[in-house]
Amino acid sequence: MPLKPRGPGQSPGGAEKTQFFLFELRLFQHILCRMKRYFDTEDDIKDALGSLPEAVCPHCGAIGEFIRHDNIWRNGGAENGLRGKRVYCDKRIAKAGGCGRTVTLWLSDTLRGRCLRAAELMRFILELLAGFSVWKAWRNAETGMTLRTGYRTFRRLVNNQSVIRTELFGLSPPPLLGKEKTPLSATLKILKETLGVNAVSAYQKTLQKTFP
Repeated sequence: MPLKPRGPGQSPGGAEKTQFFLFELRLFQHILCRMKRYFDTEDDIKDALGSLPEAVCPHCGAIGEFIRHDNIWRNGGAENGLRGKRVYCDKRIAKAGGCGRTVTLWLSDTLRGRCLRAAELMRFILELLAGFSVWKAWRNAETGMTLRTGYRTFRRLVNNQSVIRTELFGLSPPPLLGKEKTPLSATLKILKETLGVNAVSAYQKTLQKTFP
């Protein structure tokens, strides 16, 4: 039910106070109990599934309403390995206070919405940093994907430089740079210097955000 506007000098009613209290409580839960979404191994995901009774839904703030849903496999099915596991914020029974939305627990080597793995993207980045052209860097990265995908991946890196730099600055001051040829070279060097040779998966695990 929408809140009715109050007149001048009119104090909030009991129902209104309750709604504001619940809103603030769930906001507090969302900030302090942010759900971990990226993990190094399948065993780490299994441990997280064991803690679902204490988990806070990032969508609605409900506590302990998650149930296991399904697995997300790499292209080709289960034989090619797991990408992540999906959990469901339950609202199907009367006592459930969930929102009905799902949350996915990802392996940190998984790039959400892409067939490319984090390790493959990092090999491509290292080849670019070595001074190779996009075509040669993509071939050396041995992703098994088309050159068209390589150029699309390169453009995505170019378009998301500001996002990457902003997130990395929150971790540590940017390292000293030399005379980089392009802004992208400088961004990728900062990424590598800050998070190491496995920077893409480390970005996701450390920041708990999808690599852009």
